[in-house]
Parts: sequence; structure tokens; C-alpha cells
Amino acid sequence: MMVSLGDADIFHQYFAVGMACFLIISGNVIGKAERNFIFGIRIPWTIAPMENWRATHRLAGRLMVISGLLLLILSFYRPSLLMNLTLGLSWLPMAALHSFVIYIKNERNRENKEGVS
Repeated sequence: MMVSLGDADIFHQYFAVGMACFLIISGNVIGKAERNFIFGIRIPWTIAPMENWRATHRLAGRLMVISGLLLLILSFYRPSLLMNLTLGLSWLPMAALHSFVIYIKNERNRENKEGVS
């Protein structure tokens, strides 16, 4: 309703503040989460090795807090839907790529150990 009444900037500002608070709080929680089957970044290569789970979630937690703080600060200057989506979701591909790199590195190390033995 706010957008249809011409108050899109106010809506985007409230949305950005809410999303920023969500990112900051959940970033603090996800960085300390132990491996489980309900909560967390659930992609195939984070589920298998425990080291990958921990490293991915620690990085994701830090990135979420940084994204949330940036979003909170920028929401008071010029809020927009594009900024909300970009800062709100930009941490996810970085965390997934980091997780995949760790997985590939661990697979190569495992293959080298099996080949030497």
C-alpha cells in the first residue's frame, strides 16, 4: 500500500532496516552453528566434511554481518529495492564459492593421500 500511495522510499527504508537487522542477528548465529539437517547453508559440498561446514558458516556469518551493517548505514541515505537485494543477497554466492573451493581442495588432498599410500 505504501508503494502504491507514492511512499516507496519510506517502504524501502523500513524494509532495508529490517533486512539489515535480520542479517546482523542471523549472521551472528549462523557463524557458530554446528552441522545439522535443518539450519544452515545446505549445499552438497558443505554437508559432507565437518571442516567445510565450519569454514563456510564462519565466513557466511561474517559476510552477513558486514552486509547487514552496510545495508543499515546506506538505508538512511538513498534506499532502493536494488540496494536491498544486492546487499541482502550478495553474501550467499561468495560463501557458496568459498565452500566449493574448500571442497575441491580437500578432494585433491584426499586423492593425493590415496595415491601415495
